[in-house]
Amino acid sequence: MGQKVNPHGFRVGVIKDWDSRWFAKDNVFGDTLVEDYNLRRTLKKQLAAAGVPKIEIERDASKVRVHIHCANPAWSSARVAQRSRSSASSAKRCSASRLPSILLK
Repeated sequence: MGQKVNPHGFRVGVIKDWDSRWFAKDNVFGDTLVEDYNLRRTLKKQLAAAGVPKIEIERDASKVRVHIHCANPAWSSARVAQRSRSSASSAKRCSASRLPSILLK
């Protein structure tokens, strides 16, 4: 039996980019990872009708930026923006440190 490799992990750094881009020290790494997971899960659930295939999260010392890729062209960016901004309060609960800024792609 051969070794099985996750196709996404195999392509990261070659033809795909990371879904989350940030650096954290060891003592806050786990909390930050859980925040990313909860934020991604909440936004995917609330924007399921928009056909969101990819959510990218970028963090630096003072900001959290969330890039939402919308797959359904019938949804206008204004409609997705309105729904994602209305979910900002639930996103704030997921990201305990700061309110994320949401960008649409």
